[in-house]
Amino acid sequence: MILGGIAYIAGAAVSGASVNVSMAILSGALLSVGLGFTTQSVPLYMAEMAVARYRGAFSNGIQFSLCLGALAATTVNFTVEKVRGSWGWRLSLALAGVPAVLLTVGAVFLPETPNSLVQQGKDRDKVKALLQKIRGVDTVDDELDEIVAANAAAAQGENGLWLIL
Repeated sequence: MILGGIAYIAGAAVSGASVNVSMAILSGALLSVGLGFTTQSVPLYMAEMAVARYRGAFSNGIQFSLCLGALAATTVNFTVEKVRGSWGWRLSLALAGVPAVLLTVGAVFLPETPNSLVQQGKDRDKVKALLQKIRGVDTVDDELDEIVAANAAAAQGENGLWLIL
């Protein structure tokens, strides 16, 4: 999420300062990389951190937020197209840096997921403490056992598709 946010911020900065086609192409590439990274990493992070019964709601919330973002972008584009001197499009693209900064700064403060900690071989008690904190309950042993078992199966090279079937 942080790398995607940084690419997004860089793309917004370059697009806001664009003076030629090459800069506009570079900004488009950076914005695309940032958008691609974040639209993949944020839902994955949310799915790993959410309680199982709320994962669908979080997934729908992400889709709803993307739609609101598209509406906000359209509104901004409609508003700034009236700016004279061909600065409207630059301003529109540079304003993409606002949510990118919020995402990047916010991602710095997010904890790693329990699954990631297990994959890194972190102490079971540390993972359990994180699960207890994010779930708000003390009884997380069953969930932790499932995470450890899934990671053990993945480490043995078992094909995840066959596990699902």
